[in-house]
Amino acid sequence: MKESPSVSERIEQLCNTIQEQLAQDPQHALTNSEEALALTHQQEVAPRLHIRARVCRAGARRFCGDLDGSLEDYTTALVLAQQQGLEDLQASCFLGQGIVHRNQATYRTALECFHKGLELARRSHARRTESTLLNGLANVYSVLGSHSEAVGYYLQALELTRTEADTRAELVILGNLGFLSEELGDLQQALAYYGQALALCDTLQDHYFRTSILSNRASTLRQLGRLEEALEGGEAACTLARESKNLMGLAPALQVVASIHNDLKHHELAESLLREVLNLYESVGNVRHLPEALRLFGDVVSRQGRHEAACQAYLQALERAQHTDDPKETAAAHCALADHFAKQGAFQDALSHFKAHVALEQRLQREHVQLVLSSRLAEVEHQKAVKDAELQRLRNGELAEAIASLEKANQEKETLLQQLSQQAIEDPLTGLYNRRYLDDYLPRECLLAQRHQRPLALALADLDNFKFINDTFSHQTGDQVLKIVASLFQSICRKSDVIVRYGGEEILLVMPDTGLPQAQEVCERVRRAVEDYPWAKIHPELQVTLSMGVSDAINRSGRLLLRRADRLLYVAKNAGKNRIAA
Repeated sequence: MKESPSVSERIEQLCNTIQEQLAQDPQHALTNSEEALALTHQQEVAPRLHIRARVCRAGARRFCGDLDGSLEDYTTALVLAQQQGLEDLQASCFLGQGIVHRNQATYRTALECFHKGLELARRSHARRTESTLLNGLANVYSVLGSHSEAVGYYLQALELTRTEADTRAELVILGNLGFLSEELGDLQQALAYYGQALALCDTLQDHYFRTSILSNRASTLRQLGRLEEALEGGEAACTLARESKNLMGLAPALQVVASIHNDLKHHELAESLLREVLNLYESVGNVRHLPEALRLFGDVVSRQGRHEAACQAYLQALERAQHTDDPKETAAAHCALADHFAKQGAFQDALSHFKAHVALEQRLQREHVQLVLSSRLAEVEHQKAVKDAELQRLRNGELAEAIASLEKANQEKETLLQQLSQQAIEDPLTGLYNRRYLDDYLPRECLLAQRHQRPLALALADLDNFKFINDTFSHQTGDQVLKIVASLFQSICRKSDVIVRYGGEEILLVMPDTGLPQAQEVCERVRRAVEDYPWAKIHPELQVTLSMGVSDAINRSGRLLLRRADRLLYVAKNAGKNRIAA
């Protein structure tokens, strides 16, 4: 006759079951976690097992929408794990806290939790927890608009999940990469990621994440104008969410379907769906998406001519966003109100909200740079901590020669730390902005230009015959030429213009609030300044000119704007160089 499992074995079995149930059946996961935690009180068990049972209940509460209860459990478990010195479980607790804070839209606190957890996970070699923490960091940076940081963390996480053969975590990250690609405007790449993720869903028979991915894929198809296909996918996501009682996934799926019906001018149906969405967000405590849903509700009733109801929805969106201190959603709500009041002829109110929107957009840009630098500094600090630990080990072994070598490396790391803040966004040779800065700046600037119907121009310049200059007069001379050309750009352009070293001898100029004729005038002044510069001071036979392609951002994304400028640069080159094409 088979023996009954001991209490410790039973708790272990329950915890393993809960991990499998969380996404598929959170209510049963919560019931099992209550039993596991009760067993730890009935009989003395190892501290690790008690902490693990509490972490499981925290996760189950989170999936059931009880975010406050979840945070309380994670905090209690963290204190116990710290008392026992269990770093891997501390990392799990910080991970859970970070996810809760992300869902509550307290993003800075979420970042702090994820960074602390990441250090502990790496120190304790908890690889699966490490990949999930990297995914969490990427998710928050994506929400905050720090897309280059988000991509970097997602790719680190993806590589780690594949190394560890963690298929479920790989599925989550592929879905998130699809969502990020959609935000960046690369819709075909988004569909490719969603396709890979759905294939893994079929392999794992995972209904929870299949709901989310079908919903996000429907949103992408909607943006591509494939509305019938989008509606079919969105409704499939809703059906799956209802069948699996996945309220966390049902609300965003319904929101996508409502958006599609709004596009199809089925306004009453869209309104009905959005009322259900708002009720669901309130019931599960997921306030992160509530302001966006309220703004969409305002758009829907505004299209029906119910302007007072629309105004109330926009004001509620603003109040919710301000309450959670979410500057991104607050800025969006101010923008919606500015548009609303302008259409109603209340121009003073429109101006007030527009000013608030612009101020918040500027704050977001400043905070974005700070977050990028903080992330880089945290990574360097982690590397420094690793070096310090290795130094201590060598000191204990009295390996003086190796210590000296590592201390030198540590000093070099300190120097790198001091230089990092500038290197993150600056080209070291010319002092201009680099590609990393452009990748984050240009999509935001194009979005602002389109949203507020403001002009935006972009010029791509290339030094003519630069290879000949390097080969004939030396690469040192070529570097000197690049520095001088960069300084000429800076002396002619406005402080509000952004100048980027785009490639080897390519310089890119972004000119906000500038129409195409004005942009051509600026570029012509730059071209003449380069041509007229006394290059003979460097070498008697040296002559330098440049060619430029200039485009404007009328309903163009950053990628299309760059592509057009590049084509026009090619036209200028073929027409004889030392000229501008627009």
